[in-house]
Amino acid sequence: MQYSMLEVQSSQPSVFDYTNQPSVALSLLCKILVDLGHRARGFSRQLLTYDSWDWDYIGKSDLVGITFMTLAAKEAFELIRRCKKLGRKVVVGGPHASFLPDESMENGADFVVRTEGHQTLPELIKALESGTDDFSHILGLSWKNADGKHIHNSDRPFSTQEEVESLPVPDITLISGYSKATSIPVLTQWGCTDKCDFCSVIQMCGKMKYRPVESVLAELEKLIQIYGPGVSIFFCSDNFFAYKKQAISLLKGIIELDLDIEGGLQMRADTICNRKMEINEEILSLMWDARIRMQYLGLES
Repeated sequence: MQYSMLEVQSSQPSVFDYTNQPSVALSLLCKILVDLGHRARGFSRQLLTYDSWDWDYIGKSDLVGITFMTLAAKEAFELIRRCKKLGRKVVVGGPHASFLPDESMENGADFVVRTEGHQTLPELIKALESGTDDFSHILGLSWKNADGKHIHNSDRPFSTQEEVESLPVPDITLISGYSKATSIPVLTQWGCTDKCDFCSVIQMCGKMKYRPVESVLAELEKLIQIYGPGVSIFFCSDNFFAYKKQAISLLKGIIELDLDIEGGLQMRADTICNRKMEINEEILSLMWDARIRMQYLGLES
């Protein structure tokens, strides 16, 4: 079976305009599908224009997946309609679709994978391969029945730490135009230790889960082989130091293996400077020695 995973880009100016960085969801989901024996390719507007995508491949796909955030919802709906004109079934995912699944289906999507998709998507594909038109058994899925009625299945429980540890290393070479990426996203964990009611992260991913340090280091080594020494890495976790033990172990691993990267990450300001204005020199030194050259600081109040 053949599958396409697409990422759209907003026509409105945004922070994502400053780098050619595809979503890590594409390289992870495509790798999961390939490991299951399928053909899968990702296409990102961050790397190639829409007209440069392999529309012959997309048009022959058994299912087309589209991921997007709220900023790019308008463009995503246009892409859904373009894929439907090719006669393809379309599944969408990401935060916007997860919270507003009816909107995506009203704009042509056949399915919506709500919240985490690495378990729901393979189950959907297995059901489609069986020829069924009843998807009511798939947790975390919204879909349209034969009468066009929107069905919202029960939520899927958030993935466990053990399930996250069993995920494969994402493969960016499964994304068309991967050589054009100027910054490579690497996910070290997702979810959060807090429960802020204004934030979508906890609603999308639940409590924090983290990848084994060995898995992240293996991915970094592979990316250096692909892009060469000095490859630009962005650790796209919301708070790199949310699980400080894992983060420090990863930094030490990068130093010990002498991995030649140029990294950036996101972190809370109070990780390196407490309320007494005392600086954590150890963490600053570890980041510098691990070639982390850019930090996006969250100033929490």
